[in-house]
Amino acid sequence: VVDGEIYSVRSGMTQPAALVRTTKDGKSSRLRAFSSSDGKFSAGPDGRIYWSEPVPDRRWSHRINSVIRSFDTSSGRTRSLSAAGRLSSPSVSVDGKTLTVTEYLDDGRSRVVIMDADNGDISRYISVPDSLQAVESILLRDSLYITAISSSGYGIYSIRCPESAAGWRTILA
Repeated sequence: VVDGEIYSVRSGMTQPAALVRTTKDGKSSRLRAFSSSDGKFSAGPDGRIYWSEPVPDRRWSHRINSVIRSFDTSSGRTRSLSAAGRLSSPSVSVDGKTLTVTEYLDDGRSRVVIMDADNGDISRYISVPDSLQAVESILLRDSLYITAISSSGYGIYSIRCPESAAGWRTILA
């Protein structure tokens, strides 16, 4: 929800997935189509919506990367904020200045990428322990929280930022 208007993804048997705006009076308008969406959307306080979108490799059909994209609800402009990688589940900070994104590495590990929400510049990478596979993340005050999958199941973990010597804490497992 941005300024009282609902933004959602609509798809159907005869329509590809599309970002749709529904106004207060119930009227819907299609804003942009998607090849597909990879996970959740995150709306910032400035009216921008962020998501991860798969991008197939032009040469290798089984290689699929993903990029972080943003849609500005006031201008209607879509931008790519990242180069191709395996990026997923962007989450915008409360002030709208920072994104946390989960990155899946070729060796099977995952890490959290902290990037600027305006231009996609990466400020740091935060490694996740080998025993965890990060799913989603959020930066709150001076701590990073992630949901992750481990051999014991799904859990919530945190680390102080900048990274403390104490390392990751288990919140709920």
